[in-house]
Amino acid sequence: MILEFLFPLRHEASWLGWLNVVRYVPFRVIAATITAMLISFFVSPWFIRELQKKQIGQIVRTDGPETHMAKSGTPTMGGALILLSVLLPTILWCDLSNIFVWATTAVTAGYGVIGYLDDYLKIKAKNSKGVPGRYKLLGQFVIGGAVLSYVYFNQSHVPQDWWEIRARLSIPFVAFQKHPLWLRTR
Repeated sequence: MILEFLFPLRHEASWLGWLNVVRYVPFRVIAATITAMLISFFVSPWFIRELQKKQIGQIVRTDGPETHMAKSGTPTMGGALILLSVLLPTILWCDLSNIFVWATTAVTAGYGVIGYLDDYLKIKAKNSKGVPGRYKLLGQFVIGGAVLSYVYFNQSHVPQDWWEIRARLSIPFVAFQKHPLWLRTR
């Protein structure tokens, strides 16, 4: 969003040439990191106070260790603050035309919804059960599969060599060019 706003301004005046730096990914990554840090530093005290005011606290199982009882009443739903601190800077500083950014953002937000539902059910039922693990896992598979399918099969706004990019899988932490896994889709 900021990229689309600031980058075109570099041609408006000669002294705005420094805005060219906004097009570089490392600059935007650093700017997004700083933005996320500032959001978390400034919003978290208010957010925690609000959770404490509304008495939204951790429900601890009674059959667990005695040391876990100290966690009772600790504000829960902190994942919402983390999601805000991650997703807002991502949307602000990313290249909005990049489908991979949208895919990652969608998965992160979708998993955040699962976490929210889990915490909500724990608070509403006043027990530590929440969403059963098999349903959380099913939700994660559905979200991941839906986003993966969209990225893989989406034909709009893609370059001609898109099938080359889409069909190449790589092993993490292994040299991509030395050990590619190819899926022939055509």
